[in-house]
Amino acid sequence: MNNNGKKRIYYRPNKASGIIGGVIGGIFVLIGIFFAIPVFGAFGIAWTLIAALIAGVSLYQAFGKKSDGSAPLSPEIIIEDVPVPGADPAKPDRSAVDSGDVEARLIKLQDLYDRRVISREEYDEKRRDILGEL
Repeated sequence: MNNNGKKRIYYRPNKASGIIGGVIGGIFVLIGIFFAIPVFGAFGIAWTLIAALIAGVSLYQAFGKKSDGSAPLSPEIIIEDVPVPGADPAKPDRSAVDSGDVEARLIKLQDLYDRRVISREEYDEKRRDILGEL
């Protein structure tokens, strides 16, 4: 795997999730106004403000526009490659190789050889490949 950058993933919930969150947030705002503020005072105010924030963000997700103004936010996953400054694209990213993964692959390879599923030549070749990734 030749990946000299990191992956950045964004997720935006769909319209139905935003509406449901907005309605539930609105219910909690009403609970705050009519119950929490009169009974608990400052805690009730904090409750109501947090509920209003949750409702507002949820409704924005449901009905807000994308930054280019094209359409409401919808289920969307964006995966970007983030290049690492100074990285050589011709060389694999050594930090991406997990030593635990290499160890597990070597153990599995040894098991295949011990059970005579693969030959000694295949074992040696694959072992060199796995160790070459380090």
